[in-house]
Amino acid sequence: MTDLETFNPFDADTLQCPFPHYAKMREERPVMLIESLGMYLVTRHDLVLSVLRDVDTYSSLFGGASMPLPPEARAKMAEVMADGYPRVPTMLTADMPEHTRYRRLVSKAFTPKVIAELEPVIRSITTRLIDSWIDRASIEFVTDFAVP
Repeated sequence: MTDLETFNPFDADTLQCPFPHYAKMREERPVMLIESLGMYLVTRHDLVLSVLRDVDTYSSLFGGASMPLPPEARAKMAEVMADGYPRVPTMLTADMPEHTRYRRLVSKAFTPKVIAELEPVIRSITTRLIDSWIDRASIEFVTDFAVP
């Protein structure tokens, strides 16, 4: 079982099978600060719903929505930010009502019909990527599949 004191959700072993870690968190610490990452994890359904519904307390504005950046990318980002790069809300970082406005703007691009029409292209890309690994013993899934 996992040691919650040293838990890192982005650790390679955790990413392989996160389920026991999250089960232990739900049981022992459903709201947990990951100090090394400066983030909280909320793992119980009722608490997640509370967080999602309380936009006054829990803002998405400029929060982290992805895996941590590599050190060189973090350094470049800090350099750009130091030069006065204006941070503007996006669909991922905005709270309501801006978030709702962004969702309405893109929702027509994600109807079931539109997504179904993308299947041949997605299948072709997926097949090409998988075929390119035929002689490899292993792949790095995010780099070799998810990103492309």
